[in-house]
Amino acid sequence: MKRQLFIGCMLLAGCTTFNDGLYRPVSGREKKAFARADQAISPADVRRDFDTFNTREVAWAGIIKDIRFKETERTIQVAFQVEHRHFDWLTHTGRAGYRLSAAGDGEFMVGWSVRKPTSVGRLMAQAKPGYMLVAYGKPYRIMDGVIQL
Repeated sequence: MKRQLFIGCMLLAGCTTFNDGLYRPVSGREKKAFARADQAISPADVRRDFDTFNTREVAWAGIIKDIRFKETERTIQVAFQVEHRHFDWLTHTGRAGYRLSAAGDGEFMVGWSVRKPTSVGRLMAQAKPGYMLVAYGKPYRIMDGVIQL
């Protein structure tokens, strides 16, 4: 989980669209991750040829299925289990929010670490199963068919 220390989360980082309809990250950290990531690489690509794609940073969207929290003395570690959904990064009006495809490429996991004094309760209020999530990271392993960023 420490390998991927942040994610861009629609609910936690706050993303927006403008009149041109493009997906635009709001936070500085997410802007940098979005610029580095290859949105064209899918989980299916990674499963098909892991050795080619495990060094590439990806940006994937999906629906949160489960969230696990682990508190340490200084941090709260969060593990998201996400059902990938295809997402058109280019054409969104912003009027009705973002729309994910019903189709996707299976599950992936992504981790995040937050420094205290943030509380688990506060994190639970911001991200819940059923919410959309945008994650950034490099695939570092596949376990039982689930890609871990």
